[in-house]
Amino acid sequence: MLTPVLNAAGFVFFGSIIAPERNKKSLAILFVLCMAVIGIFVFLDLTGAGWNGYKFQFRNGVTTCLMGILGACVGMSLVKGRIKRQQSR
Repeated sequence: MLTPVLNAAGFVFFGSIIAPERNKKSLAILFVLCMAVIGIFVFLDLTGAGWNGYKFQFRNGVTTCLMGILGACVGMSLVKGRIKRQQSR
């Protein structure tokens, strides 16, 4: 159940570490990208669309998407805290 939280938080947090001179831009881009992917998955599930011939379904309903959104927000807050600590030095 915590896998979507950790995946999304890690994606946003570690992705912004890759470009340390552009922390804010990379944070915004990765957060929006994560939300777009989650939105696409919700759309596919709600419309009953398939992917390569398989019907797309969530294992635990919409809970996994909510956990992914929470994880992306956690990653965003971790990066913002790190940016503030770097600026205060």
